[in-house]
Amino acid sequence: MPPHSSNTRTSTFSRNTTAATSSSKRRQRESSSASTKPVPKRPAWDIRDMEDQLQDNEDTIHNLEKYRDSLRGVNTKEMILQISKTKADLKAIEKKNRLEIEGLKDKQLIHEQELEDKKLIYKVQIPLLEEEIKQAKQELLELEQQSDQETIDHAQLQAKAVECTKAFKELKMQIKELMSKTEHGEELLAEREQLIDQETKELEKETEKLDKLRQKLKEEERLRHHLEATVDELKAKMAFL
Repeated sequence: MPPHSSNTRTSTFSRNTTAATSSSKRRQRESSSASTKPVPKRPAWDIRDMEDQLQDNEDTIHNLEKYRDSLRGVNTKEMILQISKTKADLKAIEKKNRLEIEGLKDKQLIHEQELEDKKLIYKVQIPLLEEEIKQAKQELLELEQQSDQETIDHAQLQAKAVECTKAFKELKMQIKELMSKTEHGEELLAEREQLIDQETKELEKETEKLDKLRQKLKEEERLRHHLEATVDELKAKMAFL
């Protein structure tokens, strides 16, 4: 082989190798230049770095294949073996990178599916919680209205009880006056006593109703406090979501 021919092909190999190296270094410089800018950190399943490395390997293989084609018909056994070894190494690296990329893609798909599943769960849960809060508020409003009415009824019964007590006292005073004025008013006294008994029974009935209303009012207040606590709990759940 003429020395000039060997030197020419060696020079071609150097240029091709340099081109592949320059391509890789150019990407490294671009990556370094980009790294000076504040960019968000890529997650572990982001495959863009691996794709860049894979592209560099493919460029190197392409340049080596071009150089191999330029050496056809030239008996440069050592150089061909070196190229074959380099190509085999690059193929192994390429296979490893492809497997890693596929694994990262699988992780990315799993992560995306988990996010979609959570979105679906929240999409179902949030309207249900909102509906529960709405119903609890409505029940609380109705209970407050009922409680207000019970309070009014209670006040009216208390006023009536006061009036009955006053009338009872006045009636007793009248009886005392009648007893002091006449000794023969036993019949009238009996009637008055009967009237007193009736008024007393009425008063006892009204007092019994009043006690029942008071008990009912206490129960309604307890239920209202329970519903208010339920509403606060549901609001806390909504704030957490």
